[in-house]
Amino acid sequence: MDVRPEIAWFAEQMSGKLDENAHKGGWNRCDPWWLLGRLREEAAELQAAMMNPGAPEVIIREAADVANFAMMIADLARNTDKWMRQRRYEATDIPIEVGDRVCDSDTEAPGTILELDDRGFLVKWDDIGEIRYPMEDICWIRPLEKTDA
Repeated sequence: MDVRPEIAWFAEQMSGKLDENAHKGGWNRCDPWWLLGRLREEAAELQAAMMNPGAPEVIIREAADVANFAMMIADLARNTDKWMRQRRYEATDIPIEVGDRVCDSDTEAPGTILELDDRGFLVKWDDIGEIRYPMEDICWIRPLEKTDA
């Protein structure tokens, strides 16, 4: 299949943004409805960037963000036959359990999982204490490497 030059160029922009955020751990555990909410947030950021046409690089980066969230949703739909049948925020394929040490994918802040069920999870963060989260936020948590003591 021949790929149009514009699509190949834009795919490079998308890939660059994904590379910048690779430390967050990917989207395979993310709820597709949460991803849709993020797509809407990114679309608003794109709209704001378009108000300043003197900064095309910002517009391009925001457009790549929007496209990446659309791609993530499409990827989940393509690769997960059950995701549309699941309850909206049901936990699926979570590689953590109560007692595990985890970190926030954005800030790298460490904490411990205190509770975990299909409604949500409770983390005791080392720096700010306990916070309860809805299960849709599980995609922002990743396990810390276990070390031999």
